[in-house]
Amino acid sequence: MSRTATLLKETPLKTFENNFSKIRIKIQNPEKHKLNIQFYIQDKESFEKNDSEFLPIYYFDESFKNDEISFSIPKGSYYGFLQITSKKNFPLYKSISGSNILYFGLNKDLKRNKIDYKICEKRMMNGSRFYEISNCNFINFEKEEISINYSLGNQLEFNLADSILKTWFSFSYAFLHGPQQYPYALFLIINVPFGFYSENLLISLDNLNNF
Repeated sequence: MSRTATLLKETPLKTFENNFSKIRIKIQNPEKHKLNIQFYIQDKESFEKNDSEFLPIYYFDESFKNDEISFSIPKGSYYGFLQITSKKNFPLYKSISGSNILYFGLNKDLKRNKIDYKICEKRMMNGSRFYEISNCNFINFEKEEISINYSLGNQLEFNLADSILKTWFSFSYAFLHGPQQYPYALFLIINVPFGFYSENLLISLDNLNNF
């Protein structure tokens, strides 16, 4: 990402304090999951002049645990993406994670989207039931306020590949670093049949065509 991008705040920056839009992110069922939001945008005009590289001019990157967070952007037309991730760790036990990403005008490679979406669309990435990705050709950032609503699912999915990787790393580290690590390895064997294990959490975009 561009190192010259300007960090956005909840209150409008001085350069656009008289012409801004408020972006409000609302989360249902946060359940004390640690959430992180990443929002990157480039103005439409400059990107269309050179769409070989996405060079954001504004960004917002912050973690939060509440059910709502907001920030301000200058009104205009933009390409970019908004990603919400969640991570909840239980030390020496398991981790629960989820991700949702919304692209507007871009594809997953951060190139100009060639698909002419008549309406915003969402699908599950790589056939997963727990990794949602959405595409919109354009979002109207001329409104006074834009509310984007997400919800965290109640069901979890066991992530076998990630669990095997973490378990292998944990056991390898424990047994290969000498006797002082042995109690740690023994704790894993006794208490967790799979060692560390991971679960996937669904983060769903609820108002895709209403913001």
